Amino acid sequence: MKEKISVFCIWRDAEEHIYKTLKQLEDIESLSEYEFSYFFYENDSVDNTADVLKNWLETRKGSFLSEKLSAPKFSSTPEIERMKFLCECRNKCKILAKDNDSDYSLLIDGDIQFNKFNFTEQLSNLVSLDNAVMTTANVRQNIPDFTFGASVDSYYDSYAFRDAYGNTGLSWSDSPFIRKSDRLKWFIGQPLITMSSFGGFAVIKSSIFNKVKWYSDFHCDHVNMCYDISRYGSIYIIPRSKVYVEIDISKYDLNSFKDMAQKQFFEK
Repeated sequence: MKEKISVFCIWRDAEEHIYKTLKQLEDIESLSEYEFSYFFYENDSVDNTADVLKNWLETRKGSFLSEKLSAPKFSSTPEIERMKFLCECRNKCKILAKDNDSDYSLLIDGDIQFNKFNFTEQLSNLVSLDNAVMTTANVRQNIPDFTFGASVDSYYDSYAFRDAYGNTGLSWSDSPFIRKSDRLKWFIGQPLITMSSFGGFAVIKSSIFNKVKWYSDFHCDHVNMCYDISRYGSIYIIPRSKVYVEIDISKYDLNSFKDMAQKQFFEK
């Protein structure tokens, strides 16, 4: 019998990358031992995002909700109103699956570059690692490791990251971990337990996903949910599962990142 996989994603004005993302999901669909269902939520797009999703889902199992909310469009900032709104959107997407009777759920961000290796690598670790309930990706950005000079790219999702001891993540670093022993494990590709991580590509046992929801106070939208998930088992980040996000670096002063990268390490 095929294992059931539920895929969740929220969208808005995604036409720039939506075709690539859906093609990547088709790549995962080629894994014939799984049966996939898709749950997509979209709001307030002014491009063709809603129509593209609706057409793509016509031949697939799942559910799609498109809303016109006239909601503000936030930039990628940590402001609390943005976090709360993202939680609302993610929870609307989650309830589209109702009781979600699948075996596993795949949670993705629509602008992430991934392939079926990421899925199989994270799922196999989810099955084999001790007390694992969720596995998350090593999401890379096109900004160098300014902290240690270890790589030409760096870990992206440091804002959603907390290590097993609750330490926040290093930004502009090959590894988000502050502890030397953890960074060594990262370097050799060993999975590590976190209190919170997401990386734009996460695989979770659906029985656990059904028990939690997104909510935010002053944290990133993922952190509180990850804290709740951790009550049921361990969240592991998988260094070998590299996914990618392309940052428009023309918007930023990279020299300022270099200064902050060095400062943050000594402060932590």
